[in-house]
Amino acid sequence: MRLLDASTLVAALLLAGCASTDCERPTGNPAVTPAEVAATGRHTGELVRWGGTIAAASNLKDQTEIEVVGYPLDRCGRPESGAEPVGRFVVIHSGYLETADYRPGSQVSVAGLVTGTREGS
Repeated sequence: MRLLDASTLVAALLLAGCASTDCERPTGNPAVTPAEVAATGRHTGELVRWGGTIAAASNLKDQTEIEVVGYPLDRCGRPESGAEPVGRFVVIHSGYLETADYRPGSQVSVAGLVTGTREGS
């Protein structure tokens, strides 16, 4: 599977990490991938769990957007960056996040609702 070139998935996702040593499973459906949502346009409103490597982060007037290269998650909900990417997605966080804490190359795991798709590269 290759990265999505023309479409970037937009998801309003709440930042959530896996800090537990016993690997409690966070909420959200890990079976739905960003590539599937982008290709089918389905799953809007569905709670998903995704993760990957941050490509970019920016603060806008009322929200922070974090673009992520998605990877499959391991059993603890951490991205498996050595695996084949599963598409890109954008985390939209209402309000301000310090983008220095979400630098390109950092890994992130998130859970939230799919809100739709948008064109991008």
